[in-house]
Amino acid sequence: MCRVNAFLEAGNEAGRRVSVGGRGRSDSCWAWLNTDTADGERAIKVRAEVCGTVRSQDRRKPGTDSRTAHFEIELPEPGQHVKVRLREQGARMADLARIGAMLCGLKGAQQIAQGDEEAGVATIEKAAEIVAELETNLANLPDVELPGGVSLKHALACVEFVRRLNQGQAESAN
Repeated sequence: MCRVNAFLEAGNEAGRRVSVGGRGRSDSCWAWLNTDTADGERAIKVRAEVCGTVRSQDRRKPGTDSRTAHFEIELPEPGQHVKVRLREQGARMADLARIGAMLCGLKGAQQIAQGDEEAGVATIEKAAEIVAELETNLANLPDVELPGGVSLKHALACVEFVRRLNQGQAESAN
């Protein structure tokens, strides 16, 4: 591959590989992956664009390279026979929790509903603290916005918080 800003390579299990880019200036690329399922045709679209100082001669001076990569994924139409997984670079991620950020305050809301407002508010405040701390510990993940405008780091931090809540409830029952 030549040093271009955007390059696309695609292949299949039959060993066929094709590439787009590598010759001349290429600052963006896209792919459309189409399948046929029991639910009918489903497709996902992926786009990548490089913004900033995209011309080579504009960034030759040290400190002038301001290129950033912007990726966009258009999810397929949902269906019983469609599953989408997001994976971090070089490793498999655990499945995301389905409820996400709303679960963070579940225990606090439950305490408030049971009349212990002070403990409920304290739990919700502690949840916000823990989620913020967990988000900062996910530095190996890029900035990913999930449908609904929630960041992937925030969603995973919420999942971890709920997991910790569940462990605490299990430990207190013993």
